[in-house]
Amino acid sequence: MGSARLGSPRWATIAVPAAIIGLGSGGCRTQTKAGIEVFAAASLKESFTQMAKAFEAEDGAHVSLELAGSQQLALQIDNGAPCQVFASADQKQMKVAEQTKRIAPGSELEFAQNRLVIVTGPKSDVNSIQDLTHKGLKLVLADKTVPAGSYALRMLAKGGDAFEKSVLGNVASYEEDVRSVLTKVELGEADAGIVYATDARVAHDVRTVELPKEFATSSQYWIAPIEGPERDLSARFVSFVMSPKGQRILTDAGFLSPVK
Repeated sequence: MGSARLGSPRWATIAVPAAIIGLGSGGCRTQTKAGIEVFAAASLKESFTQMAKAFEAEDGAHVSLELAGSQQLALQIDNGAPCQVFASADQKQMKVAEQTKRIAPGSELEFAQNRLVIVTGPKSDVNSIQDLTHKGLKLVLADKTVPAGSYALRMLAKGGDAFEKSVLGNVASYEEDVRSVLTKVELGEADAGIVYATDARVAHDVRTVELPKEFATSSQYWIAPIEGPERDLSARFVSFVMSPKGQRILTDAGFLSPVK
């Protein structure tokens, strides 16, 4: 059964049988038992936990998940962390990881899309995006280095300079991943936050405020196998994510299908 960890990545050793002949020359650690480490964006927690279980049942190989902000995971890959698959919440961080030479150029695939929403407390008076300009409002966003934060800033810029300046003036903190934004709103430590629609679906004690059409912003998720001894197994996991069964897991979790 797949295991998931959310937060700053912890390096782990997972073994693969000697019968599995490695492909490529990446920096992932040689293993002696069938298994892979999958680095995945924090917003994929629920869907990839289910994905790992379904893949294990079909393939027989163990999947261990490392969940964090995509920018953190890309940095860990750059530092040589043992991993076999990278699933990023944007293409920018995938390209950062590609520069490490551990991901073959052109091997990344868009596997899902998402969209932004506002989350707020159940008794909050935030009912529209314009309410984010109210003085005294405590807003939390993911940091601009995080895909969710970058998408949020891009979305706010659509409202013009005055609107953007007013909203950003209410930002109380910038978080290291999108789930930290959600947690602060859930705990009542912030009045509102901007997260993915899939995050709002699994939230507790929050309301979701949809963005108007003129502010609609979609995000793209990318996945690629890491070069190394487990390249064949990594490629099988990526293929499973792209398969009808894998795509159904994602759409059931609220993700949108990638543009064909």
